[in-house]
Parts: sequence; structure tokens; C-alpha cells
Amino acid sequence: MSMKTDHYDAVFLGGGLASGMMARYLKREHPDLNILVIEKNTTTHYNPGESTVGVAGLFFIRDLGLSTYLYLNHLPKCGLRYLFHDRETHNGKPFDVTNCSEIGPNILPIFPTFQVDRKRLDADLWRLNREIGIEVETGNLVTDVEFGEGDALHKVQVSSNGKSRTVETRWVVNSLGRGSKTNDIFDRLSPITIDDEHLAAGAWGRFTNTGDIDLLGDDAWRKKVGYTARYLSTNHFMGRGFWIWAIPIGDGVVSWGIVYDKNIIRDLTQQDAFVEFLKEQPLVAKLLEDAEIVDFQSHPHLTWKRESFCSTDRWACVGDAHGFLDPFYSPGCDVLSRQAYLLEHLIPEQEPAQLKEKVDLVNEYTWHEYDLVKLLYKDQYNGFGSFEIFNIKSLWDFHSYTNRLLWYFYDRKYRDGDFVKAALKTKDKTMELTAAIQDGFRDLALYLTETGQYERQNLGEYSLRQNRFRIEEEMLTGYDDAISVNNHFQICKFTVSELIESRFGLKGLLTNRMAQHALSVAELSGFKLNEEWLESFCGKVARDLESQLQDKFGNNGYHVTVDGESFSQPIPKGLDDLPEDVKSYATNLWQEKAVNTVADSLITGPKSG
Repeated sequence: MSMKTDHYDAVFLGGGLASGMMARYLKREHPDLNILVIEKNTTTHYNPGESTVGVAGLFFIRDLGLSTYLYLNHLPKCGLRYLFHDRETHNGKPFDVTNCSEIGPNILPIFPTFQVDRKRLDADLWRLNREIGIEVETGNLVTDVEFGEGDALHKVQVSSNGKSRTVETRWVVNSLGRGSKTNDIFDRLSPITIDDEHLAAGAWGRFTNTGDIDLLGDDAWRKKVGYTARYLSTNHFMGRGFWIWAIPIGDGVVSWGIVYDKNIIRDLTQQDAFVEFLKEQPLVAKLLEDAEIVDFQSHPHLTWKRESFCSTDRWACVGDAHGFLDPFYSPGCDVLSRQAYLLEHLIPEQEPAQLKEKVDLVNEYTWHEYDLVKLLYKDQYNGFGSFEIFNIKSLWDFHSYTNRLLWYFYDRKYRDGDFVKAALKTKDKTMELTAAIQDGFRDLALYLTETGQYERQNLGEYSLRQNRFRIEEEMLTGYDDAISVNNHFQICKFTVSELIESRFGLKGLLTNRMAQHALSVAELSGFKLNEEWLESFCGKVARDLESQLQDKFGNNGYHVTVDGESFSQPIPKGLDDLPEDVKSYATNLWQEKAVNTVADSLITGPKSG
């Protein structure tokens, strides 16, 4: 049995997409790094992670140099699209796709995104990475890892075709995914937490002969999206407690999957149950009439995380070997892209004290990002089947993503340790504000369910609000952190106003300047979608108006009464009997229109039919 020893700066255990992206990034940025990728398989296979959004698209193009490769070998993505229908009342009529309410674009996104065939992409990355000097060894099984103490190199035991060898390296990067037996070594170093706060399960597979969604409707339905290919979108078929994805990956193959809240939906982790549930959904059933399943995978509990991302002992766990939340909004390759930047803080050689500071920083940040993003999913699946709720939620979620995460990545902020430190200093306020708004979506779903209004907008609506955000164009021409902060404040005010108007059937709150002025950061962070909060907020608006009248006309004991109905009225109650000059001034104040940069930039889209 022959033995040999090799020396590396970093050895990636596992040859999937995580190592393919991160090793390529590190080698392009630091050509002197000696990097090895070890993969037990000699061929690749289908895997999730087939749909990218803005951060990952930018990373592939800008940082990995794969723009031409992606356009020639994979599919351009026509954004995220969500379709809804009324599950209660069809009145005996055949299902008609043109009646489905829809959220989705009629143009391709400004920041390019792609639908990728993981089987092809993973294999091509092996080849492309070898071409730039990364050693990629397939058919090699990692049998053991011996971690060196202090400055001593780690030793990785590798077996191939009955022969063993020892690889020595400064850093070991676990990119094995979730199910590898080699993870047992890292389970002792960084224990796993199965997250019971978000009980999501998933099942998925690839199909051939899927129907073409663009051929289902009439010309008016196709014209509504400017004859853009709905087929090229990541199509989401939405329902209470679940969502179904359809992602074309080329050569006539479409990836279908379902993710669901286990508290709401029955177990779907077996292939027969998975296919049966898909075909229970009217639009999905039409598309799968002649389809044949190629493969099947599932997991009964998607959400989990390791205790640490990295260690001063010079190891890191990345991608699905580090943790996973939820595939909704296609975050997988985004996470890998940000982790590549974080890994860059660690791998280059540095003094122990400097490394410890960076390890502590990166570990704290990865926990913060996990907790923050989890708020988008936790207790939210109950509202996924309502167009009314999701038209508000998806706007806040994706505008915030574009304005914050995409902007930060576009400006390469994750490479700056000081930026990461600043993000952590404000993490408690960020969590508080995000939780308040996400709780509002949850509470609106409960209210609309209890009152039988959950699906009242599920037919005949079309929203273009996610078509393209003006801020995407501004990022290309002139954007900065101050604009980003203001835009986030504006989208928060817009969202809270829409939640209140939907829950209480009100009008005028969003356009009332005094109401919008009263929505301070503190007020937004304490937001609750209930009568008590609304009454307290209206009292604040009333006191603000009283104060302005007193400043103008003196302290004459003005008493203003504001309730939810007041925002659609010419003047609040209690002011009709005032002197004419006071009443006129109060009326002008009350009727002054608010300016919201986010609201003013949105395209809503026409109704269907």
C-alpha cells in the first residue's frame, strides 16, 4: 500500500457546489493559495440549489468569472413568480389559469440570475477550477481527519482504489453537505442544533415532459406579462402551509419540489405522497399531465445549524455542512457567496491573535444572519396561500433583500471586517424591527382565516410590485448607505400601513403625512397588528396635530380625536366647531400628502380579465 504526503493551504472536503464556488473565489483572489478539493464520487448528480437570485448571480458573474459560461450552458431566470387560486369556490367550473392572482415580472431582472443544472454545473466547476490551478481529486474518500495543535498542520487521510495517502493542510473546510459520515468528526467540534422553531419539511425531484405554462392561457394572459416567458421564472404555486416550486434546468428537465409546514400539511416525504399532493393542485396537475419523474429526494426536517462556522483551530463548515433554513426565495447560492467572503477573512495566513478576532467576528455574524433570516419563515407558512397577505410580505421581504443584502454584496461590504462589526452592533434593533413586521404578516393570516377572508383576493389580481425596483437602477448609477437606510425606513412604513389598512379595512393611512410622520423607528419596532396598537398610534397622531395647532395659535385647549376612519376623512373629529382660520389650518395639515420614495416607485399592474 503506497503512501505519499501533500501540503496545502486549504483542503475542501466534498466536491459539491459549496467547494466549487468558494475554492474558485479564493484562488482567483489569492492565486498563491494551494487548494485541494476532495470528492468521493466520480460523477455528479441532480441536486437542489438550481435557482439563483441577485447576490449569487453577481457572485458567479463578477467574482467567479462565469458570465459567458452560464449564458451558454444554463438558462436565464425571469425572476420570482407566485400564483394563487381560490380553493373553496369553483362553482363547478373548470379550472382557468387566467383567473389566478399572480405576482411576477414582465421583464428580466437588472441583476442577472440563472436557473442551473447542478449535475452539469458541479461537473463543469471541477474542470474549470482545475484550469486555474485548483487540484480537484474525484473518486477519493476522506477516511479521517487529524487536527494539528497550535501551528501544526492538519492531516487528512484519503483512500482511493485501495491506496491511502495523507494530505497535510493549514485549513480544513467541511463542504460535505448534511448527510456525510465524515461529518461525525465535525459534530464533536461543532455540535448540531435541530431547529424546532421552524418545522419545515421538503420533497423534490426532476421531471421530464412538463407542460409549458406559457401555452396554458389565452393571448391576453400572455400579453399581461409582455409575452415574457413565465416558464423561465422560478414559479411558486402557493397554498396555506406550503409552496411548490417549478424550476426549468435545461434539456427538457424541470425541477419540482414542495416545502411545507409540518404542523399544517401531512407527511410528503415519500415519492407517492409527493406526486399525489402535486397533482391535487389544479395548475400543477395541468403541467404534470404527461410528465415522468426522473429522481426523488426528501428531508423530514430542513432547518438546522451548527454551533460554529469556524474555529481558531483552522477549520470551517460551509454551505449545508454548516446549516440550512429554508429554500424559499432561493437563498442557497446566496449563502455560499457571502460565506466565500467570510472565509476569505480566515484562510490567508495571519497571526493567532488576529485570527481569533476574525473567527469570533465571523461566528457571531453567521449566527446573527441565521436568526435574522429565520424570521422570514418562522410562523409564516400559514399565510402563503393568500395573495392579499403575500403581496405585502413578498414586497417587504424582497425589497429589503435588494436594498440591504444585494446592495451590501454589490458594494463588497462583506469583505470589510469593520462593516461586519457595525452590522453586529445594530443587530438587536434590526431583529426587533424585522420581528415586528413579520409578526404582522402572521397575525393578518390568522385574522383573515378566522373571518373567512383569506382568499378574497386570490382571483383576478396581478401585481408587478417586484418587477424591478428603482433602487436596482440606482445601485448601478449612484447609491450609498444613507440612501439604503432611508429606503429601508420607507419600506417599513409602507408595509405597516398596508397591514393596518388590510386588517382594519381602512384607507388613507399610507398617504396621510401626519400618520406617516408618526411612524418613527420606535413606533415601527413596537408595532402590533391589533386594536390596542392602532388606538395608541391614533392617539399619538392626535397629540401631534394638537401640538401643531397650539404652536400656531397658542394653548387654547384643542382636543383632537383620531381613529382609523379619520385617515380617509377631510378632517378628524372634534375640529368642526373651531374658528375658521384654525379649522382651515388643521384641514391643510391633515390633507397634506405623504411622500414615500418606495411607494412612489412601485408598479402595481392591472387586474386580470
